[in-house]
Amino acid sequence: MSKRRRVMAVIAVVVGIAVCGPAAGAAAVAYATKSSPQVARGYGSTGKTFGSWTASKGSRTAISKIVDARYKLSNADDHKVYVHLKSIAAIGNLGPYEKASKSASGTRESGEWLAIASEPVHTYSVTMKPVTVRVDAFIKTCLDIPSRPDVCSAGKSFYSYLNY
Repeated sequence: MSKRRRVMAVIAVVVGIAVCGPAAGAAAVAYATKSSPQVARGYGSTGKTFGSWTASKGSRTAISKIVDARYKLSNADDHKVYVHLKSIAAIGNLGPYEKASKSASGTRESGEWLAIASEPVHTYSVTMKPVTVRVDAFIKTCLDIPSRPDVCSAGKSFYSYLNY
């Protein structure tokens, strides 16, 4: 194998790891882990989160949501940490349909990981069958800074296919 082909193979593997998704309707995928959390830093504060993302199907819905999210906060001045979820669903050849929301803000400083009280959930109506729904998600950790723009981590992308 030529040097160029080896380099292209390595790039393909790295891109495949950076943008990953579960098999159709599979179990939750970690957007960050306890040992490698998403980190947002700014204005003297540091917010960290980890948790999982899942795409699942109901009888007439496709659901994109954050599960088991935890946070740590080192707070300089009334700052809060939250998880931001942006989901896009393509239902067959319809869409894309986009939704974005953030979790409840974590406000307590602690050396321990604390549960995020309310996690984002996006639901899309699926009325035609049979159909394949592609759900894409972008997840990032942010600091809510009063009177200034929020500061966010780089984020991570996922996708899943749901067959109805």
